[in-house]
Amino acid sequence: TSAVSEGETVTVSYTAPASNRLQWVEGDDYVGGFGGRRAINKTDATPPNVAFAQVNGTTLTLYYDERLKHSAVPTKFDFSFRRGDGGAAVPFGNPSVFSNTVTVQLTNTTVPVKHDERVQFKYSLPSNKANRIQDRSGNQAPAIAQWADIDNVTPPVLQAAVVRGAALILTFDGELEEDGELVPPASAFTVLRLRGTTTTTVDLVATNPVAVSGRTVTLSLAEAVLRTDTVTVGYTDPGSGARLRDDDNYERPVSSFSNLLASNLTPTTSAPQFSSAAVNGNALTVTFDEDLLRELDRRPEVRSRGRSALLRELVSEYLDKKRSEDIARQYREGYGKYPQTDEDLEWASVQVWSDDEGWQ
Repeated sequence: TSAVSEGETVTVSYTAPASNRLQWVEGDDYVGGFGGRRAINKTDATPPNVAFAQVNGTTLTLYYDERLKHSAVPTKFDFSFRRGDGGAAVPFGNPSVFSNTVTVQLTNTTVPVKHDERVQFKYSLPSNKANRIQDRSGNQAPAIAQWADIDNVTPPVLQAAVVRGAALILTFDGELEEDGELVPPASAFTVLRLRGTTTTTVDLVATNPVAVSGRTVTLSLAEAVLRTDTVTVGYTDPGSGARLRDDDNYERPVSSFSNLLASNLTPTTSAPQFSSAAVNGNALTVTFDEDLLRELDRRPEVRSRGRSALLRELVSEYLDKKRSEDIARQYREGYGKYPQTDEDLEWASVQVWSDDEGWQ
């Protein structure tokens, strides 16, 4: 007698004996004999195989073609993962088995897999057979000795945010869905402006506030920011419908983010001006506007020497320049009233005073 194999045809017959016959639980009726009845053969001798594999940010998942035994879990030393064309190794934690999947979490979450980045894996059979990936019938999944590609379904991630006046531009590391009906509403974004010590929300314009083109999302601000403002931006995924999503077959939604600092490249439209000046004896008091002071305090020499020292030096240079201009102006006015004669020009060419002229 041997075990039934997968795919074999099995039939069963029953001949009712004179005694000890099969009997229904209730009543005195006995089961009559029968023969040649075909049995359903559920014998499973086929090992599970990887149907496909996916990576999403920091999660790597292997999908098998049948349910797996949850107690048969390999260790992290039985897998190898690498990323990019250069094959850099990927650190990861211990796998977990559930239903028909084996899931591995990347441990270096500061460098998640990027959109469209290539990821590959290998699987070696554990020395302990009890830890080998297997189905519920105990059929062991084969090893994967050659590097196998994993489908990268990681959605695009924000790479940079730049604000220029009334335009805030978000740049992602992958193409985004541009369909106008799928562009998220203005309410999905939060733009904050810090001016001095006051933080306020900057609204988007009412018409076409969000525009998606390739890898960029442009937010049109209802009020332009100043060069000295600190601007942050956040995005809350609406959860369904119109939302930022990957422009490929997966159409994975972009994850929410908050309070990301935007580089403020708003140009200075005009030179800053001081507010007022007053003199009291030997004290000169100059009052500057806040934008000018903030711009001034960013300079390295101001941080090292102090604002007052630099302003004194600039005022001194300004006064020296004005004195030189006044002297030049007086010369011009004097020669305008008393032009040089031919005799003056002749003395100028000699450039030596004669002792006989009696100038002593």
